[in-house]
Amino acid sequence: MSVIFIALPVALLIALSAVIAFVYAVREGQYDDLETPPRRMLFDDVAVRVDSGKSLAGKVPDLMSPDVKSHGDSRSGSELNS
Repeated sequence: MSVIFIALPVALLIALSAVIAFVYAVREGQYDDLETPPRRMLFDDVAVRVDSGKSLAGKVPDLMSPDVKSHGDSRSGSELNS
């Protein structure tokens, strides 16, 4: 029974030091993600879908046309607004 008077404070001290170390690391930016934001911009392009029957020789797709779907969304503009 007397060992609990030593083990409990030691355990609480270790837990408190772990919490303090974690808070310090978060405030110092240890867990900031520096890699994902530059890579994310590479995948933010608009997906262009082209009908298989049309020829694209010498043509640039109009990204503002209603035929272009962005990010796999198959709903039309009126469905998106409602």
